[in-house]
Amino acid sequence: TLQNLKNTQCLGRLVTFSEITMARYLCRAGSPAAADNYRPSLEAFMHETALLGPHLRVLLIRAVTALAEIHIANGRTDAALEILKPHVATLEENGHIRRLITLKLIMARAFLIKGDERMAIQIFDEAIYSGLFSGFKRVYIDNCQDMLPLINTMLKNDMGLPEDRYRDNFLKELRRKLKREMRVLEQRSCLISPAEIRVLEELDRGFTNKEIARSLDISPNTVKYRL
Repeated sequence: TLQNLKNTQCLGRLVTFSEITMARYLCRAGSPAAADNYRPSLEAFMHETALLGPHLRVLLIRAVTALAEIHIANGRTDAALEILKPHVATLEENGHIRRLITLKLIMARAFLIKGDERMAIQIFDEAIYSGLFSGFKRVYIDNCQDMLPLINTMLKNDMGLPEDRYRDNFLKELRRKLKREMRVLEQRSCLISPAEIRVLEELDRGFTNKEIARSLDISPNTVKYRL
């Protein structure tokens, strides 16, 4: 239905958002080939956005995130890094901290899969410091499910990182939360998606829909849909 409405009014952006969401879902659900089907349209959107200007910046970063995850899921880590690097540089200059953290975490995962653990730790460490005192914990939990070995290495400090108890305490808390969430997801029925579970958990803590939207970096309408 969304595809049929693509050329009506401004719904092309809605279609792009749906493609981004589906591509990331398929990557995380272990269907990289299916996710790769969305790559051409997302690449076309990136080229189009470069011409249209900065007003589509938020959706552009989401598209970059999805494309990088598609490449990583299909074993193309170099292609993922090539896409990520210029946007990380832009966000470091004048961007949104949460989006910067997301891109750096994906970049660290690409280096880890590529076998460059030292560079993965360097980028991951930068991602930690970007949000260490900002209260952005959800973004790490959402993007670090397969990063526990890297977190353990950093806590052992086998790579000679500077001592920092704030970073280490943050990593220990992140490790606890990741393990807890993995246990919870293993125990719960697949009828409720991880995204829906996250919204329900925020609701259970007493947050309003608007507060949940800000916390998870999604729209209030998305919160309502998942509820």
